[in-house]
Amino acid sequence: MRLISFAALFASLCCLACAHQPAPARPEPAAVQAPAEPLTFVSIEHGFSLSRPAGGDWQFLSDPSLNTDTLVVPVIAVSRATGAQVVVQIAPAVARPAAFAERLSTSLRVRAGFDVGETFPDPTADGAVGFKFDVGDQVSGRVVVMDGAPGEVIVLLGTRPKNAPPEVGGALDGVIASIRLLPPGAGK
Repeated sequence: MRLISFAALFASLCCLACAHQPAPARPEPAAVQAPAEPLTFVSIEHGFSLSRPAGGDWQFLSDPSLNTDTLVVPVIAVSRATGAQVVVQIAPAVARPAAFAERLSTSLRVRAGFDVGETFPDPTADGAVGFKFDVGDQVSGRVVVMDGAPGEVIVLLGTRPKNAPPEVGGALDGVIASIRLLPPGAGK
């Protein structure tokens, strides 16, 4: 099983800003407000929805370059201000969530710099299993593995800077807890 490189998951996101000055002789047009980004991402294909906190800090991103032959990353919820993120991964259900989480935690334990906790039942969904990890003194993370659409598991990878204030961890946990499976056949 191929895992997404953690280097790709921790890559920095840059925001581009541009300044605009109105022409001096013309009156400014009425302000046009761009439509607000939705608070909920829905994947009909993979049968789930995920919510983000209200406000302009958290946004949904998609990066198809993270997909592999066996792993799909339909969405990443990112806090632009803190770098915290929740990556949603869809993988083939080669094992039940408990065994899948155990395999993931075992593979991370052998990586230099990773301190990985024991797996535990996670309240995110029935049958979900999770574990927490730290990468040196830089990153704290949480993984939750749960059943997804038939033949799939959903892996939620939440990371935040280790020195982030407690509310960042709370927001990250809220994004993870927001995941909902869609009823079978929804939207099809």
